[in-house]
Order: sequence, then C-alpha cells, then structure tokens
Amino acid sequence: MEKNELELLLMDYMSKKHSVKIKENAQVRIRVLSGDHVLIEPIKYDPSDCRFINFFDGEIEFKATKENVAKYNAMEDTYDYTKIKFNKR
Repeated sequence: MEKNELELLLMDYMSKKHSVKIKENAQVRIRVLSGDHVLIEPIKYDPSDCRFINFFDGEIEFKATKENVAKYNAMEDTYDYTKIKFNKR
C-alpha cells in the first residue's frame, strides 16, 4: 500500500468485508443497496455478485481520514453505519 493510501473494508449484505484501497483525504460516498455497501466515490466498487434488486437502504459520506476509515472498518454489521457519526469534510 502506498504512503497516502488507506484500506477501506466494504461490506456486502452478509457483512463479509472486501478490501479496497483509496487515497487519504478523498471524499468517500457509499450507497447501501439491499445491504451491500457499494462504493460510488472516489472509485466505483461493488462487493456483490448476486444482487438482483437494488433496494436503496441509505448513503454514507465522509472524508477518508485515518479516523473515519477506522470507524467504518470497525463496523461488524452492514447496518451499523446508522449509529456512527463521520466527519464529512
């Protein structure tokens, strides 16, 4: 991993984690579709290979700081994001 990269662990609907590398301080936008955390920004990444219908469950936005990424990566359930306050800018 490069010096200014962080590892983001995206979750699918079964709460299995998928590793994605993102640049530190990038704006992160994740759309939760049928329980899957789909990365929209700064790159596109969909951890699911079996979702048939996209039920919109919510969206997560934050700045990719070490603190915010650590909070996100510490989640254990796909819907834990509703309990976390992220620094957006």
